[in-house]
Amino acid sequence: MRPTELIAEAHSPHSSAFARRLLVTQKLPPRNLYESIGILSLLLDSSFHFSYLSSFVRKPFFRELPGLPKCEGGVKSAHLFPFFAERVISSERPDRFRALSYLNLEESAAPFEILARSGGNRINDHLELLPFPSPVGSGWHSVTFFVHGVRHLDAISRNALDRLYPDVSLELDREPSNPESELALRVSHNGTPLGYVPHPLLNFVFSAVATDNYALTVARRNSADAGFHQRLLVKLDYRPSRGDVPFFGVDLEEF
Repeated sequence: MRPTELIAEAHSPHSSAFARRLLVTQKLPPRNLYESIGILSLLLDSSFHFSYLSSFVRKPFFRELPGLPKCEGGVKSAHLFPFFAERVISSERPDRFRALSYLNLEESAAPFEILARSGGNRINDHLELLPFPSPVGSGWHSVTFFVHGVRHLDAISRNALDRLYPDVSLELDREPSNPESELALRVSHNGTPLGYVPHPLLNFVFSAVATDNYALTVARRNSADAGFHQRLLVKLDYRPSRGDVPFFGVDLEEF
C-alpha cells in the first residue's frame, strides 16, 4: 500500500470561514483508541462552531456531548460552548502560571489556544482536543502536541526523556507490528523510544514521515509533576506529498 492511499479523499468542511480549528477526539470501542468525533472551530467573526463528524454519528455507540446536540450543519455560538469552556485553565486557579508553563504558553494565552495546547483533558471522560496543522509557508505545515504513551516507558526511556531540552531533534519510526495500530508512529531520540504520535494524527502525517519529509523537535520537556500526559511537548513540521491535503478527508466530513 502506498502512503498516499492512507490519506482520505479531500473534502471541504461545513465550517469553512474558520480562523482556527481543533479536532475533538475520544476513546471509542472496540479498540479503546482516541478517534475523531467532531470539529471545534474559532470562526473569523470570533464566534464558535461545533459539528460532529458524519462517521461518528453513524456509529451504533454514538452519544451527544453535553450541551452539543446533533444538528445537521453543526451549532454556532457567540461564546465558547460551556462543555469546552470548563476545560480551560481557570484564571482563579492558584497554580495557573505553572499550569500554563507546562503548556509552553504565556499567562495571556486565549482560551482557544489553551484548549489547543492542553487537549482539554479531564479525569475519566477520555476526551482530547488536537490542533489542526497550520500552514507555515512553502507547502509546509506545523503542529504542536503532547506525546502519548509516556506512562509506559521503561527506565532507560525515562532517563532519556529527562535529559531532553528545547529544540533537540527527534525521530519518528514506523511500528507496523504495534497491536493498537499498524500506522503507529513512535517518537524516539537516538533510537530510544519516548512515546507515540496521537492516534488521530497518524493518517495525516504518515505520508510525510514515509518520505522522510519532516522535522520533529522538542518544544518543552516537563518535570514528572506535570503528569504523564504533559511530559513531552513536541513540534512537528512537515510537507505532505503532492495531492495530499492534511486534515481534510472523508473521515472528517462534518455532519
